[in-house]
Amino acid sequence: MFYMHKEIYEEPKAIINTLEELERYVKDIVNVIKKYGRIYVIGSGTSYHASLYFELLFPNSVAIHASEFIKRKISIDNNTLVVAISQSGESKDVIDSVMYAKKLGGKVLGVTNTFNSTLYRLSDERILTKAGEEKAVAATKSYIAQLTAIAYLFSYYIGDEELKKQILNLPSKIYDTFAMEGLYKKYGETLNEKVIVLGSGILYPTALESSLKLRETANLLSEAFPTREFLHGYLQTLDSNTDVIVLGDGSDERQIVKKLTQYSRVIRICESCEISVPNIIDLLKPIIYIIPVQFIAFYKALKKGLNPDKPEKLVKVVKE
Repeated sequence: MFYMHKEIYEEPKAIINTLEELERYVKDIVNVIKKYGRIYVIGSGTSYHASLYFELLFPNSVAIHASEFIKRKISIDNNTLVVAISQSGESKDVIDSVMYAKKLGGKVLGVTNTFNSTLYRLSDERILTKAGEEKAVAATKSYIAQLTAIAYLFSYYIGDEELKKQILNLPSKIYDTFAMEGLYKKYGETLNEKVIVLGSGILYPTALESSLKLRETANLLSEAFPTREFLHGYLQTLDSNTDVIVLGDGSDERQIVKKLTQYSRVIRICESCEISVPNIIDLLKPIIYIIPVQFIAFYKALKKGLNPDKPEKLVKVVKE
């Protein structure tokens, strides 16, 4: 048994435990967020993709790569909230950015999976995700916990009881997704070495995270684009040795698929697509749609004789 596979299967538990933790102080965190007119959300790698999800939900928020935060010389004062997301709570770029923000008078809301980590200690306010220890280098259950925490926070922010109910039902939806593992394995084992992932709106961060999973786990040459942006020049490089994964089944996706199939194999992920996922409201699709790609990346790595838990050039936490 590989840790990555085990940790994907721990995602429902990660959601349940994270929601139980967050319920204790979610109203207090929402009140903090509402005080600030300017919010920056930072993270690196997978946590940056969670930052983009936060940006899409919360007004007045801007997601920035933690590694670029200081270099952009952003105006920070006591009306600035920095939401710093890091699974380990030890990522150098995140910690450096947090210390920079605090020095200039900004307040920090830390989102981490690690109690008493550096980020946990430096933060003025904290959200502790409860995904449990994650041993595989590629983040899976910790990402799901981050997205769930953000969505639950947002449900209180806008006072949407129906959204809360949908979030509480996520574990059931994920178990339904697990039932399709055989299909995901088939696509993973036949995936080309070059992959484009397309997604728009709420699913664009999922496209980025999907591409990262394929790169770091299966060593594929993968890139992600907003769906229609791919038509602006990038289409030229498509060929029969490239697969295109399209997230969602909106009008933009249906239109572009017709063009893409002339050049490459297209693999669609949606409720009624060849890779099917459970039906869920748009706002929560990022939590469900990433799971097939986690499996695909895992099985592609195995097919290539790679260890999905330990990509040879990577470490779990970038501390230098």
